[in-house]
Amino acid sequence: MTKQLLLGAHLKTSDGFGLTFARAKAIGANVVQIFLKSNKSWAMPVHDAAKLADYKNASVTNHIKSVVAHAGYLINLAAADEGVLQKSITSLAEELKCAEQFGISYLVVHPGSCAATEVGIKRISESINKALAQVPKAGCTLLLENMAGQGSTLGKTFEELAEIVTGVHHLDRIGFCLDTSHLFAMGYDFTSEKKLDAMLAEFDKIGGLNKLKVVHVNDTKETFGAHKDRHETIGKGNIGLANLRRIVHHPKLQEKIFILETPVDDTPNGYQVHAQEIADLL
Repeated sequence: MTKQLLLGAHLKTSDGFGLTFARAKAIGANVVQIFLKSNKSWAMPVHDAAKLADYKNASVTNHIKSVVAHAGYLINLAAADEGVLQKSITSLAEELKCAEQFGISYLVVHPGSCAATEVGIKRISESINKALAQVPKAGCTLLLENMAGQGSTLGKTFEELAEIVTGVHHLDRIGFCLDTSHLFAMGYDFTSEKKLDAMLAEFDKIGGLNKLKVVHVNDTKETFGAHKDRHETIGKGNIGLANLRRIVHHPKLQEKIFILETPVDDTPNGYQVHAQEIADLL
């Protein structure tokens, strides 16, 4: 693995950080993505001094260069229901505070869903402002992830992502995460060198490649432009290994963090499938 290429996978932490980072090293990863809490719960667990020490020691021992956190799936920063909206803002603030504790640089979040696009986009910006106001430190950057376009999800186009950011007060605290499966689902074509160059140029003009920090490298079970998100093992889906390798090795993306979110078996050694995927992408 070259010094420039930061490549890893999303790994579970239920067995402890020591095992999480040891697994990362075993699959050839030098970066990791984790959940800071259950992705289907509002509750934030207590992370005491012992857990923080375990995290720091394990990451150093296993030569992990960077850790990305992914916010819980219940968060909807565009929710029309006031109760859900307030829970979402509070939960996002709690995750940002937790990320600060661990020294995690990036927290990825799904923007949210709303039937009324313009209203929803404005609500997301306002919700982010309220969450950031609860976290005075600025060590962790919030990253908006592009979506596949299912239902009323927002942030599915480069324009929507950029519009959300326009309404955020602290531009130095927000950036982007692009998911290859979501891009493909939305009809962004990167299946040749020329097409990838054009897509990146478009994103740079609208959102800014300087604000792109993380790329989720996922193949997909779905067809191009299907507006559906079903991840597949690298090389077994409709995007294909060659097109994903082209992204990982693109000259303009070499300082980005690449994270696999591809399917694994829920078994003790299920994560090992990532070892072959990483080897193939290299």
